[in-house]
Amino acid sequence: MAADVNGFDPDDDEEWLKRLYVPCIRRVGGLRGAGGLIAPRPLLIHNAGSKLNAYSWIADIYGAVGAGGKFKALEGRASDDEIAEWLK
Repeated sequence: MAADVNGFDPDDDEEWLKRLYVPCIRRVGGLRGAGGLIAPRPLLIHNAGSKLNAYSWIADIYGAVGAGGKFKALEGRASDDEIAEWLK
């Protein structure tokens, strides 16, 4: 999976209301829950911008299940070629 998060801050309530309104998703773990469920499958998060550190907990999950090499987070937007290579 490759996800362009477009600078989304998963810790900001206003971000959820304005940009990713999904009723009750935070009650089941939000993006942390989703990150935990997808591990150890490959996951690329890109275009995190200044919120890159907000996704470091996913790296911890991947490390805990022995799949650290299957997770990558980028501050900038990945190119189409980078995404295609990741998805191979």
